[in-house]
Amino acid sequence: MLKGPEGFAIRLKEAAQRVGGQVELARLSGVPKGTLASYAQGGSEPNVQRLAALAEAAGVNVQWLVFGDGEACSEHAAPYRRSAREEELELIPQLDVEASARTGQPVDLTVDRSPLAFRRAWLRRRGLAPESTRLVAVRGDSMEPTLSEGDSILVDTAITGIRDDAIYVIRAGQELLQVKRLQRDYIGGVWIISDNPAYEDMHLGPEKAGQLEIVGRVTWIARNV
Repeated sequence: MLKGPEGFAIRLKEAAQRVGGQVELARLSGVPKGTLASYAQGGSEPNVQRLAALAEAAGVNVQWLVFGDGEACSEHAAPYRRSAREEELELIPQLDVEASARTGQPVDLTVDRSPLAFRRAWLRRRGLAPESTRLVAVRGDSMEPTLSEGDSILVDTAITGIRDDAIYVIRAGQELLQVKRLQRDYIGGVWIISDNPAYEDMHLGPEKAGQLEIVGRVTWIARNV
C-alpha cells in the first residue's frame, strides 16, 4: 500500500468513487471542488477537520484514507447516503473576501469559506446555477439604505455584463472588489452609483467602461436585524 501524498491521493480518488465522483464528494463533505481536486492531484493535503469530513462523507476509515492502514470500510463506516431533505439542497460557497460597499479591498475569488445550503427549487426559480452562485459579505455604508454593513449578498457570477439598472459586484483595477449600482449612458459609458447620497457617483467613458470587470450581479440580500 502506497504511503505519503501519492498514496493518499490515490485513496482519495477511490473514496470519491464510492459516492459518485469528486464533485459529489465535495458536495457531501463541504470541501470546495477546487481544493478537493488539488488533494486528488497531490498538490496539497487537507487538515484534520477536512480529513474527518472527507472520510465521513465517503464512508471510509480515516486511518485507511490517511495512511492506507486497515480496511477502507468497516461496519461503522458505511457509505454516506443523503437524506431526502439533503437531496433538496445545494451548497453555495461563501467567498473568503468581504465585498466593500465603500472603498474596496484585495480579493481572491478562488478561495471559499464553508458553504451554506439553499433549496435547489428556490435557486431554480431565480434562474441561479449553483456552480456560478456565490455569497459575499458587505462592508461599508455607501449603498445604504439598499445594502448595510454585515448584509450577505447572493451573487450570480454568470452575469458579467450590465443587463439593466441593477446592483453588481465589480472589480476596480485588478485588486478591489466593490458592490455598486451600474447604469449605462447613451454614449456607451457607465455610471457607478452609490445609493447613499453622501457618496459621489463615478462616471466611466466608453473606453474605461470597456475595461470594467463585472464579477457578478447581486440577486438576493440577507439582512441582519
